[in-house]
Amino acid sequence: VICQNLEKNTLDDLAKTIYQNFSKNSPVHMVTSSFGFMVSLKILELYPESFKSLTAVGTTTAFSCIPKAQILQMKKDLKKNYKEALNKFYTLIFSQSEREEENFNRTITFMCQDLEKYNSETLTSQLEILSTQDFTDILNKLNIPILFIAGQKDPLIPLEVLKNMQQKTNNSRLEIIEKAGHIPFYTKPDIFNKALDNFLK
Repeated sequence: VICQNLEKNTLDDLAKTIYQNFSKNSPVHMVTSSFGFMVSLKILELYPESFKSLTAVGTTTAFSCIPKAQILQMKKDLKKNYKEALNKFYTLIFSQSEREEENFNRTITFMCQDLEKYNSETLTSQLEILSTQDFTDILNKLNIPILFIAGQKDPLIPLEVLKNMQQKTNNSRLEIIEKAGHIPFYTKPDIFNKALDNFLK
């Protein structure tokens, strides 16, 4: 779940909108990352039988692991210079080894272009949700199979956060992708897809 038009909507609205696209005949295997995990937990709160399993990548139930000052600065940056703020944010989510790869600058350019069609209010709304919502209680009540995937070198969500969630959650496991940052499905797709495939079998 990335950059839905949130400036006029609540998290409940977003969850309901996404749920409308689900097949009502059977539960789905949901794969989410970062902010999308919070949306998924909101869907489960509203529609408890909607998921057959849940995969959560580089995320947490409460983004208190990110200092409030950093979130406030990100909001200011988005308002001041949107394109520059996107570039700065995307640089932060990669591990050091990923930043040193030959095609890194091209990757950043591509990702920023994808988000430029959205306005700063949309991302600011997401940041507001990240800094105020806590879905720990919802996660702890789940009984569906859950796969947590962590980038070993995720600079945004520390590995210990994912380990802690996995230890406190029923019927779950944790896969750690070495040298990966915040979005291993993008930077280490073969390893990520193998972990996901093994989980879904």
